[in-house]
Amino acid sequence: MEIQFNKYIVNSEVDFVDNGVDKIRTSISLIVDVVGKSNSNEMVIPVEVINLNSETGDEMDAKRLSECMLIVNNY
Repeated sequence: MEIQFNKYIVNSEVDFVDNGVDKIRTSISLIVDVVGKSNSNEMVIPVEVINLNSETGDEMDAKRLSECMLIVNNY
């Protein structure tokens, strides 16, 4: 089965400290389309991404998108 990236939705963000480093755990719903289906079906894949709290919003978004694309490309 081949999938294609559609979008991702951030469900929650939780701040935590790991060995003295402030981090953010983000729960994401990765929404993909199943390729080759006559009636396009969406599929939702749960993803968890850890960011450093010191990252900018743009850096966090880039890492989240990168993690989602990695899953899509390796599916």
